[in-house]
Amino acid sequence: MSKGIKKLRVVFIGAGGLAWSVGSALSNAGVSVCQIISPSSSSGQQLASKLQCPYESAIIHIDQKADIYFIAVPDSVIPRVAEELALYLPQRATIIHSSGSVSLSVLKKYDNAAVFYPFQTLTRGRVVDLSVVPIFVEATNKQTLKLISSVASAVTNQVYSITSEQRLMIHLAGVIGNNFTNFLIGQSADILSRQGFSMEILKPLIVETVNKAFELSPEKAQTGPAVRNDIAILEKHQEILQSLPPLQRLYALFSELIALKRTEYKLGNDTSSYE
Repeated sequence: MSKGIKKLRVVFIGAGGLAWSVGSALSNAGVSVCQIISPSSSSGQQLASKLQCPYESAIIHIDQKADIYFIAVPDSVIPRVAEELALYLPQRATIIHSSGSVSLSVLKKYDNAAVFYPFQTLTRGRVVDLSVVPIFVEATNKQTLKLISSVASAVTNQVYSITSEQRLMIHLAGVIGNNFTNFLIGQSADILSRQGFSMEILKPLIVETVNKAFELSPEKAQTGPAVRNDIAILEKHQEILQSLPPLQRLYALFSELIALKRTEYKLGNDTSSYE
């Protein structure tokens, strides 16, 4: 890492999961996190204490001498925060957001704007090791892209320069693979709970499922009644779920998609061993 990166001073507007993990990663890499701004005094002060930097509750008190300003707030709030920042920061300030779905153009008021998007689920109060996480970057000009790429490289060696359109598709993949998976784990946990079991008994199954998908491919790793076309079990499960219509519909749809994928896989590989 260059000495230039170590001399950078960074402000985070927001104290959620992104600020916790990215702020910690940058601090560990030698970057100076010089201020946390958050309307939530509890989370803002807690993060500021962890990173040993000042806390402020309003943008009006922003440190105007910082090198980079991270907008680390929910997607829907990014445009409003960007507008408010423009009242206190010069047009040449380097402004960054970290959303997977918000276009870089939302920061069009600034000459030096960028996106720093870690492809990971992040939660307030939980610091994730970003050294193994891909970070996607985008910027309005080559100089800013070089700067933000250097900052990302101080955190991980998986740094990719992409467009806003590519980032949106990556974000979609993340929502399906992460958010939907987490929801389904919760539904499984509810079913187990009704039988007096903890969701802990799911853990070996989920871990093996994920490991196998990456080692073999999801198509080769797929198991279950839908891929075996076991109509009797599929109908039995559907009957059990009659009291939960939304989950019953979801079960039917997933089973249909798995069966369709099975057919596509067999046709593409000319094999009957897909089990």
